[in-house]
Amino acid sequence: MPDVYTRLHALTKADNVGLGLIVIGLSLQVESLAMVGKLLLIWLLVLMTSASIAYLVIKLARHKGLKLWTR
Repeated sequence: MPDVYTRLHALTKADNVGLGLIVIGLSLQVESLAMVGKLLLIWLLVLMTSASIAYLVIKLARHKGLKLWTR
């Protein structure tokens, strides 16, 4: 991955999709809907925090003048 922007995109994508698949797998194994709701809430919180952190990292990278990768 050539620059911070593509690395950050790959990291957040893998993080969100990976946790989503884990939540789906665990949701099939739990016995109550309350636990499924808790798992979905955890997933939503992680989605929001990873988006916020990604925004802050990109804002800092742009502030420091890091350019987008071009061929």
